[in-house]
Amino acid sequence: MDTEPLRIRLLRVELESGEPEILVTSLLDEEKFPHELFKELYFMRWPIEEHYKQLKYRIEIEAYTGESIQTTKQDFYARIFMSTLTAILAFPVHKKVEEDSRDKDLDYKINWTQALAKIRDCGIIMFFREHLPEIIGEIHKLFRENVSAIRKGRSFERKKNYSKRKIYPRYKPIS
Repeated sequence: MDTEPLRIRLLRVELESGEPEILVTSLLDEEKFPHELFKELYFMRWPIEEHYKQLKYRIEIEAYTGESIQTTKQDFYARIFMSTLTAILAFPVHKKVEEDSRDKDLDYKINWTQALAKIRDCGIIMFFREHLPEIIGEIHKLFRENVSAIRKGRSFERKKNYSKRKIYPRYKPIS
């Protein structure tokens, strides 16, 4: 392990709530990477954080059915395959969901927890059945029927729990 000191840059960014957020970066050049750039970057990371949450809690990527290396790899790749298959099947539905919500008060998006559950339940049969276009059409229909409202600009104060309990509540998995 490298024991050389690591140079870092600490940046204080004030959130819309007035709460300060301290960001840590290895981007040291202040001319190339000005302070103002980081507030926008901070908010751009949320889709990535949401995907990690999806992998960890919805797909349960860390839950293995066995203890061998082979079982662990099989479980990992099966879950990544399921996630990727869901994304591929959902891709053409995104525009349709947007069109469906044009006349509504809120915008909508595909409910990923429901989409993942549908693929878990019926995704594999796609490879063993005839009439694949009809099956995909039914899956698209299910995706369009299971949507979530997008409520822009919502923010909630974080509830900080200072208890000695080390058990963290988990998000609902798809199983």
